[in-house]
Amino acid sequence: MVGQASKAADMRAGNVPKPGMKAMNGGGGSVSRSSQKYVAPAAEKPKAKPKGLTHGQMVMQWEANGRDAEGKLIKHTPKKQGWTKDEINRARDRADAERRRAAEQAAVTTTPAGAAGEAVEAAEGVPAHELARARLRELAHALQTGAEGAAGGGAEGASGG
Repeated sequence: MVGQASKAADMRAGNVPKPGMKAMNGGGGSVSRSSQKYVAPAAEKPKAKPKGLTHGQMVMQWEANGRDAEGKLIKHTPKKQGWTKDEINRARDRADAERRRAAEQAAVTTTPAGAAGEAVEAAEGVPAHELARARLRELAHALQTGAEGAAGGGAEGASGG
């Protein structure tokens, strides 16, 4: 009895020893994952079907549809026809052709003039890089002939004065 009284006093004071094997009724050892009982995986629940509209929502939809000649709500309207694949392809081809035409017109009309204000001729079917090369060749030739004339004229002016 003395043991139990001292144990009760210890519990009131907050001095409680850690439970041992005796207090756990023989259990308390480590438990591995493999020793646990097998639990079968839960079957997947079927997905909930989408709920229909409430009556209030249906009434709002009917009001949006309008009323017939007798003043009754129109409850059923024919579904809008979607585009067929042929219509989609025709629209895409039409849009591509418009883009190509607009790009060609922009290329012809927005060709910048030269730095000296010269008009640049639009050459049909000639790639832009070839036009640029030809323009650079003309400028280089003009610079060379201008430099030769200036060098020759400067030499004559220096000897003549």
